Amino acid sequence: MTNPASLRKIRVMVVDDSMVARSLIIKGLSAHPRLEVVGYAINTLDAKNKIPQYKPDVITMDVEMPGQSGIDFLKEYLPTHPIPVILVSSLNLKVFDALAVGAVDFVRKPDDHGTSETTFSPDQAISRGMLATVLYSLEGSPDQDAACTFSDVSGETWYADGVVWATENGIASGYGNGQFGPNDSITREQFVVMLWKYAGSPKAGNQALGFTDSDQASGYALEALSWAVEKGIMSGYANGQLAPGGTATRAQAAQMLKNFMEST
Repeated sequence: MTNPASLRKIRVMVVDDSMVARSLIIKGLSAHPRLEVVGYAINTLDAKNKIPQYKPDVITMDVEMPGQSGIDFLKEYLPTHPIPVILVSSLNLKVFDALAVGAVDFVRKPDDHGTSETTFSPDQAISRGMLATVLYSLEGSPDQDAACTFSDVSGETWYADGVVWATENGIASGYGNGQFGPNDSITREQFVVMLWKYAGSPKAGNQALGFTDSDQASGYALEALSWAVEKGIMSGYANGQLAPGGTATRAQAAQMLKNFMEST
């Protein structure tokens, strides 16, 4: 069973005040077969006016812009207009501030030599710590009183509160050896299981997965996968496979988060 939506390109809108940066970002994104740049905006006000017109699935946004910053945009816009926003900026503390208020991911801003696999890669994996932080942000970033007990999660890291919140609420767990693995990549089924638990572990109406590789799904993930497919949050590939054990990429994560936010 292949969802036709899985065959269409992901619509991306670029928001950046620098013409050079916009051009490099658009060039890099346009080279990817699954992405379509539908338009751009030169600042957050321009973005607010153009989002209804372009109807993007994902927005890339700079943090530092004249007028309203990317962080202030996230605080104002996301609560009433949930849409995945990926930051394209320098890796500094302001990026982590933006992640805390709702951005789903970040990548380095390309330099004047152009984009590359190390500067902007939709196929790069999303990490366990990143997903915990995204869901924590969707919950409103509640204050955390509990201390982090994982040996590989320092209390000063940007994902620490998200990891504590996710484990305290049964959305994620550690490896059993005292570690969480915040920088480890996450599989498609693991990604969906965390979304499913965040949604309250709802029961799926149809328990059967009609994909050629359904037998590759882990037993603990079957209910979550059935729910995600049924809700249109997750879809298979054109070859009829679901690839539950495949790595969840940034592009896939943004699309599934968008589908999730629209379905709940």
